[in-house]
Amino acid sequence: MSTHGPRCGCAEEGEYLYEEWLHTQKDPNYKAMWPIVYTCFHCGNRMYKPLRCSACKAIIYCSANCSKMNWKRHMKPGGFGEGHKGKCGAIKEQMSHLDAFNEIAAQFPWSVKHGGYYDLDLTLASRKLHGVGPAFGWWTVPPCDARESQAFGNSYLQRSFHLTELEGWKLPENEIPWLNFDESKGRMPPQSLPNFADSWASYYEWRKLPISSPAAHLLHWPLTIYRMLRVLGIDAGSVQSRKSLTIFLVGVEKELGFLPVFGELALLLPYCDVHLVLFGTAVLNAVKSAKAGSLARKETVYSYSAPETLGGGTIKMTLHSKIPFYDPQTYSERPDVIVGQNAGVTTYPEWMPVLVHSVKKGIPFIITDYVSASLDECDHGIRAILWNESRNAASSEDGRLMQGANQVRKRILNEFMSPALRYPNTNFLPHASNAWIYVVNPKDN
Repeated sequence: MSTHGPRCGCAEEGEYLYEEWLHTQKDPNYKAMWPIVYTCFHCGNRMYKPLRCSACKAIIYCSANCSKMNWKRHMKPGGFGEGHKGKCGAIKEQMSHLDAFNEIAAQFPWSVKHGGYYDLDLTLASRKLHGVGPAFGWWTVPPCDARESQAFGNSYLQRSFHLTELEGWKLPENEIPWLNFDESKGRMPPQSLPNFADSWASYYEWRKLPISSPAAHLLHWPLTIYRMLRVLGIDAGSVQSRKSLTIFLVGVEKELGFLPVFGELALLLPYCDVHLVLFGTAVLNAVKSAKAGSLARKETVYSYSAPETLGGGTIKMTLHSKIPFYDPQTYSERPDVIVGQNAGVTTYPEWMPVLVHSVKKGIPFIITDYVSASLDECDHGIRAILWNESRNAASSEDGRLMQGANQVRKRILNEFMSPALRYPNTNFLPHASNAWIYVVNPKDN
């Protein structure tokens, strides 16, 4: 969804969407209007009124002619295109997950539906949480014309101190998932160690959050890491045995704008000391442009300790500022687990050494992605990368690489995904932040 133009300000988009949402509240028959620019799957032309493949209902075309030309193997710049025919059935199956995505969103009364999709931008705009700058706290989005170095978290990390929870959440006090508990002010801690089921409803009940709170739209970041650790079989500590856990969070971008939200992990992992090391081009850019005394220059960019009554878990977050991505050849510390959120592992070449290293050294590696179709590509791409690497590997590592290449990789629909979709403009596949969990390399038994 976008009203972006040459002079766009995302705050203007948020206000526009809010006004359109108001119209729908006053008049149920009102047809909300906002220009969404779609892209033709065949020719790349952009349009406002797309045609869909009549079979899978997902792929977008600008004309019947493009649909026909794209169906079978065809010439295109740079060689042949395989055509949509061979993948149409698989894509149709992936469209069947839309109901599951919508069920996750529908449990919240504030989720706003547009067509067949619960829409993230429209939902946030309806709560006046969509815009640019400090007035939007941890919800702020980058200006459309921001350079890459400014796009994710840069302005926030130039601050000397983190926003308070009131300043960051921009929500009524009873809708904030407090970490700074004060029972005299109604800021209640959970009444037990984590014991909730894998659903937002169960988590909200454990956290004493009203279902009216849209906090899940940011909490899905730490809750997804918690879910990923459990998928890998990595548990918290216990009264008898406290645990230390080093997590490399790789490919970090959006997360930089709301680091205190990750303090939730100290509650979720009792009797555990978590060190979260952040890697990414956006991380390096934020540190390079940082002024003395800013958050980005601090050795520990964020830390939090949970109450002793809840297990006294701790989290420490540091920024890796030597190189723009995790390179195992130049950074020798071994993590307990490598995590990438919305990763696109086979899309970006900087993931390749991370993948190979995790398999060679037996380091658990787990990611999320927006759409299941991306994980189909991961299945094929990862297998090819590991097969190729095994040809040149030392004999001690060859077995691991071969085993990794032949492995069937687990994927799980994430119950703690962002409970609304980004409205599609390249296809109509269900698409949400942290929607699918995918085990790249499992934990050794």
